[in-house]
Amino acid sequence: TKNLNVYNLKMENPKGSELPNAFTCKKINFNSNIKNIRSSTLTINSITLDDMVKAVEIYNKSGSDNNWSRIMKTEGKKIVADTYRERAENYDFTAGLYCLIGFKGMELRRSAVKEIKLKSGDTVIDMGCGTGLNFPLLQDTVGPKGRIIGVDLTDAMLKQAGKRCRKNGWTNIKLINSDAADFKFPQKVDGIISTFALTYCQECDKVIQSCSKSL
Repeated sequence: TKNLNVYNLKMENPKGSELPNAFTCKKINFNSNIKNIRSSTLTINSITLDDMVKAVEIYNKSGSDNNWSRIMKTEGKKIVADTYRERAENYDFTAGLYCLIGFKGMELRRSAVKEIKLKSGDTVIDMGCGTGLNFPLLQDTVGPKGRIIGVDLTDAMLKQAGKRCRKNGWTNIKLINSDAADFKFPQKVDGIISTFALTYCQECDKVIQSCSKSL
């Protein structure tokens, strides 16, 4: 087994894209069984990304999901989960600091909840719910007879959301640890909200399509 180390890799987006680079990172380690790199196919068994700067999106003209795409989707999700696992305990505090630079996060959350026009007794899904910052707003709208389903990729974020629920005595909230793209929607869904979460989703288009079909 040999290692192929790549440093300062930059992958460009296709022509016409708004962003110049699909992603850049300082180091990539490929671990693979290499017999004869000149004549044999190089198979990548595992990939480690360090210091990832942008979310990864693989462009493929045929639209097929090739091996490289699958590797990057899997690794990208792991990076997101690991990142927010580290941030979970202090996430609410750090999120609140954005107001100091003029970012009106809570105001945007209120506007989003208002736009989906929920009523008492409704079932709403908070996709990428994190620590549950939307829960108080949703509770005020659907009430104790309503149902809130919080979905998040990161277990540690859901742990904080659970603490919020217990602290406030909310018993109508169900927390589900799931990738948004793999989430199985219940039969009755009256509204779906996602705030500052889909930006990090590798399969955002698939998630939006699934959400639309469930309504």
